[in-house]
Amino acid sequence: MNIGILYTGGTIGSVQGIDGLYPLDTSGFQQAFDENILPILKSQYKDCTLGYIDIGFGPNNSTLDSTNLQPEDWCTIAMAILKAYNSYDAFIVLHGTDTMAWTASILSFLMTGLDTHGNYNALLSKPVIVTGSQLPLFVEKEDKSYTVRFNTDALQNVCGAVTSCYEGVPEVCLYFDSKLMRGNRTVKTNASEFKAFSTPNYPNLGEYGLEFDVDNKVVRPLPTDPDLALSQEGESAYNTLLAQLNYIKDNINNTTVIPFPAFPAYYDTSVKPNTSVLGNMLEACINQGVDGLILESYGGGNFPSGNPDTPENGAIYKILQEANNNGTVIVDCTQVLTGTVNSQTYAAGSWLAEVGSVGAYDMTPIAAAAKLTYLKILSHYNNYNWD
Repeated sequence: MNIGILYTGGTIGSVQGIDGLYPLDTSGFQQAFDENILPILKSQYKDCTLGYIDIGFGPNNSTLDSTNLQPEDWCTIAMAILKAYNSYDAFIVLHGTDTMAWTASILSFLMTGLDTHGNYNALLSKPVIVTGSQLPLFVEKEDKSYTVRFNTDALQNVCGAVTSCYEGVPEVCLYFDSKLMRGNRTVKTNASEFKAFSTPNYPNLGEYGLEFDVDNKVVRPLPTDPDLALSQEGESAYNTLLAQLNYIKDNINNTTVIPFPAFPAYYDTSVKPNTSVLGNMLEACINQGVDGLILESYGGGNFPSGNPDTPENGAIYKILQEANNNGTVIVDCTQVLTGTVNSQTYAAGSWLAEVGSVGAYDMTPIAAAAKLTYLKILSHYNNYNWD
């Protein structure tokens, strides 16, 4: 199996310097990986070969701490995978953990083609595994060469990602701490332990114990229509997705979708019109030209209106109503990790439907923001004219 490695930076590729951890450059990382990790992989998979897909961010074509990733960088990763698609059997994206769930989520959408009716016209046929680590993979020796760091999760995550590639799961996944997870279901739930990621609303796709077990009941199958399966350049699905990706990359910086959490804040219903600190903050965001708004509500989808007795008079209600009338898409998610959104259960949330809010059911706020960004851009693509 020939696996394409995309090294974007992050803790996994960092080593200790005088001023703290710093990421190895691409050539240094590749050399250290080939010298230290490839022999370990070949001890298990004799046919395993690796190739490194050139990818860089910004004018210096460099690695990037995932904290500083911006939406266009997601397109850079997706485009690199697509352009190398015919050369590799599977792909591993090595990534920092801070925004790993964001990248895993958006890649699942970017690597999917949709036609004017919202039906699939291009689908992944190979694994794309996103992984990283809480501790670096390498340590620098006195002679400036590198060896594998002691007691790091990085080696286990790389080995697990490679095994996941061999399993052939044809979707974007995130592998971490012995677990293979659907990319657009993941959230980072622990900043200081190896079990950094989880999928609270979806079962793991696979898990490493003594052996690696995949739960085929929850894995996406290969495309049943061969015309939809991504394959090589020049074929229909490939060309379709390439054109779509180019359009998204050209427009993603002009599309803004923001998460906005509910929190207890002052409001005043004794004045006309009602006022609200939360409403003022929402209005300030929306006035910047927001295409989509992901409400991170309480519980099952409850968001303060700014007036408990008559929600339609509340400052937040009026601001969201105006935003909806002006074309901003409003999606109701929950701050709670596990469970589903149903804003109609309580009066404190039922008013959201009146301002055009759409419930996200069990999507994470990260996945909802990623998907809405993708759909808002495509709504103007090739005369789609989606509402």
